[in-house]
Parts: sequence; C-alpha cells; structure tokens
Amino acid sequence: MTEAMALKGEYDPWAIPDDFTVYKSAPQWLQPLLHPHWQTQKAVHPFWNYFCGLYLLFGGILLI
Repeated sequence: MTEAMALKGEYDPWAIPDDFTVYKSAPQWLQPLLHPHWQTQKAVHPFWNYFCGLYLLFGGILLI
C-alpha cells in the first residue's frame, strides 16, 4: 500500500495521519497474518529511523 502511494506522490512520510497503524503500514500480503491487536497500535514516526541510525553511527565511531 505505501509503495503504491509513494509512486503516486501522495505519500509523505513526515506527515503521518493519526489513524496510521502498524497494520496499515504492513504489506497487503502480510495483513491477514497479523493479530488484530496490531490494528490498534500506532506506527512509529519515520523520524525514529533516522535518530536510531545516527545513534548507532556515533556509537560505532566512539567504540573504534
């Protein structure tokens, strides 16, 4: 779903609506396999991917 939205240019990862859940962010082939609990859990904001990446980068540099 998100891949198709990205191709149309409608998907903006920085502007996630409040009803965007983990279930909606999963590919369509995976959605029937997910437990109903995941339909109520909000998806993590994409900002955290960048934050965690920078954290690991700086942590790795400090360990060298």
